[in-house]
Amino acid sequence: MTPPVYEAWADREGLSAGWSDLREGMQKYRIWRELVRRDVVGKTRGSRLGFTWIIIAQAAATAGIGLVYGRLFGLPIEEYIPYLAIGLIVWSLMITMISEASNCFASNRAYLLQSRIPLSLCCYRLVARNIALFFLKSIIIVAVLVIFQVEQSWYSLMAIPGLAVIAFAGFLTAITLGYVNAKYRDVGQFVTAATVFLFFMTPVIWKSNRLGSYAWVAEWNPLYHFLNLVRSPLLQQELSSHSFAMVGASLLILTLTSVSVYRIWGRRILYWL
Repeated sequence: MTPPVYEAWADREGLSAGWSDLREGMQKYRIWRELVRRDVVGKTRGSRLGFTWIIIAQAAATAGIGLVYGRLFGLPIEEYIPYLAIGLIVWSLMITMISEASNCFASNRAYLLQSRIPLSLCCYRLVARNIALFFLKSIIIVAVLVIFQVEQSWYSLMAIPGLAVIAFAGFLTAITLGYVNAKYRDVGQFVTAATVFLFFMTPVIWKSNRLGSYAWVAEWNPLYHFLNLVRSPLLQQELSSHSFAMVGASLLILTLTSVSVYRIWGRRILYWL
């Protein structure tokens, strides 16, 4: 019996192989770009309103939570709705990338086992798909900023590199969790459960200053600081040095972890899919 075609390259390991994989994945951008197009279109295939439903669903969630929690927290609607809208949409981007990262390679099993494609292509696809959906939902952010007359300045452009940092962190997370979950499938279930817990522990719909002496719960939550990379510039709020430190430390840990898992397991992940 002829062995599976992937056996010929499944043992490639080492950092040089990792860099080659990243480069090959970027060079094949036409492939993951087309896959992303199909992913996004597939979400609303057969619907007359198409992508509009994605915007409507996000707008409904923002309006519902904003009206109820704005009253509960005693915050002015014109102040709370922009804070909430940006928070929910950026949070959706981050948490979806984390949730999907566990199945980053497993969900692309058919492509990986049937053809010689770089592993990084799966990660590029995951990040690009979620960034595309973010830009679609960002129509709501623009609308909210205009409706509630939130003044903007050149400082608002800081949200762009902030979004790039979130995308990079999502890429590293996809490599790490994709590997670990391929070998230990319970990890994906744990991540799914953890995302629910993290939502309530992160200042997405509430503000950290309302915790009083428990403000450290938010201040030492890396997701909060990644969120602020986009939300703070758009709300004309200054980013603290603590936020930059937390983001920098998180990126360093993610980079070292992703490099380590590739160096240890390499393309042997193909045997686990």
